[in-house]
Amino acid sequence: MDGPSAQALTQELEPAYQTIFQMWDSSASSRVRVVTAWLISQIAKFAPQLIFNSQENLALLMQKGLIHIQQDHIQVQQFVAQAWHTCF
Repeated sequence: MDGPSAQALTQELEPAYQTIFQMWDSSASSRVRVVTAWLISQIAKFAPQLIFNSQENLALLMQKGLIHIQQDHIQVQQFVAQAWHTCF
């Protein structure tokens, strides 16, 4: 099955990325953090330009990801690690 191109996904997701990222980083709900961490891992996999074309996005993913790896729910940790693995 073929879906939209990485470029098309990047264009669609770019306006929402900062909101998704903020929800992942600051939500009090672990369910919201798990879902948004999964979404970010999928963005890294299918639309990596959204992360790599911006030094700010990449730096935030690395900095905030490290905090979540150390302190958050195991599922959030797994999705952060998955996003990192996809990026590097």
